[in-house]
Amino acid sequence: MAHTISRGMYYFVKRVPKRYASVDPRSCIQLSLKTESPDVAQKKSLIIEERLVAYWEALLAEDHEGAKAHYEAAVNFAEVQGYTYLSLEEVVAEPLGGLLNRIEVIPEVSNPKQFLLLLMDC
Repeated sequence: MAHTISRGMYYFVKRVPKRYASVDPRSCIQLSLKTESPDVAQKKSLIIEERLVAYWEALLAEDHEGAKAHYEAAVNFAEVQGYTYLSLEEVVAEPLGGLLNRIEVIPEVSNPKQFLLLLMDC
């Protein structure tokens, strides 16, 4: 993971590892972090890298379009509910109140596939 600065604005920059070349044709990823703060850039870079690796791993693990759709749906659902998408480790590390708040926004469904369909509608 790396970030760089250009004209006062920080950017996330990462080469796509060989392991993921079969699921991501890009050789390098560069995204604006929309900040001029090195501390904020560092935090955002860590989050982006974690999401990228999770996305790549999902693509390797299952069918590419399904993995991409499920990942994007989960991120979108979190944002619609007013939360930032977090990894399992980050959610577990949160204070209990934050975890309970996240659980309360999950709709009650009798079938897990029904929840996935709900995610796709977000």
